[in-house]
Amino acid sequence: HRGGEVASRLAVDLLGRHFVEGDGDPAARLTQAISNVNREILRQAGEDRALKGMGTTVVCLLMALDGRSYVAHVGDSRLYRLRTGQIEVLTEDHSLVATLVREGVLSEEEARHDPRRNQILQALGVREDLEIDVAPVSPQPGDAYLLCSDGLHGLLEDHEIGRLAGLSDEPETAIEKLIAAANDAGGTDNVTCLLARIPPAQPFPTLRAGAARILEATRDLLGKNDNE
Repeated sequence: HRGGEVASRLAVDLLGRHFVEGDGDPAARLTQAISNVNREILRQAGEDRALKGMGTTVVCLLMALDGRSYVAHVGDSRLYRLRTGQIEVLTEDHSLVATLVREGVLSEEEARHDPRRNQILQALGVREDLEIDVAPVSPQPGDAYLLCSDGLHGLLEDHEIGRLAGLSDEPETAIEKLIAAANDAGGTDNVTCLLARIPPAQPFPTLRAGAARILEATRDLLGKNDNE
């Protein structure tokens, strides 16, 4: 759609800055940051007729050291979590077919082929009163989180996304394979995805062996420096 690349670039460029400059708890700051970006997209669209009607979806993941992590999204961009070999969608699409699935009108399979599947109900740049979903996330060692647009999940089944995202490759290589698979499946839309992996917990024997090496090195050091 006209100006879509401008709207998405504004979201990427401004969202982090507005979050850092915001006040309140992380969930409130995420909500306010997305609201501010929405207003900026509306402002620029109002000043430039060539950009009139531009909009974008957004999904963002806040990973905090103290465990207070959150996902926020508008539209049909998604957050997936891969844990112990299983893939799970942590967001609910703001789309017509997703609403019909939740209401029991359509099945998941019918929704994948419904001609209305690209009709979204919420997007940045559409109106001032934006519906923003924010939910807590509880990361664990070994988790992987995939943020993506419908250019990916609209063409690949979730199990295929999970298989490719869960490969032992470096995240950048896994992303390349995901995008290639979406293009091979038709590539009918832009494909945007980001993969974040949390290192697995270090096994206790490894920690114990590491501690033993530190103790041995300390003893060697003390043995060589008896006067200190």
